[in-house]
Amino acid sequence: MRVGALVLSMTIVAGCTTTPEAPATAQANEEGLVCTTSVPTGSFLPERRCTTADERAAERQRNDLLIDARSERDSGIR
Repeated sequence: MRVGALVLSMTIVAGCTTTPEAPATAQANEEGLVCTTSVPTGSFLPERRCTTADERAAERQRNDLLIDARSERDSGIR
């Protein structure tokens, strides 16, 4: 009886400790659309975000401008 209860409890604990799949995956198709699935911090629900090549280029450019502006501000150059 005790052995059965021990095996049952170990099985339940092992089932609860399984790791989810990779947190982020990307998939590209012919049109340059890339879909990324990720699980945000504090959530168990995955989010899927699809972007085109133009959207990714615009985001990269916007990030570069923000980095440049921050570098100028921090360096004291006006």
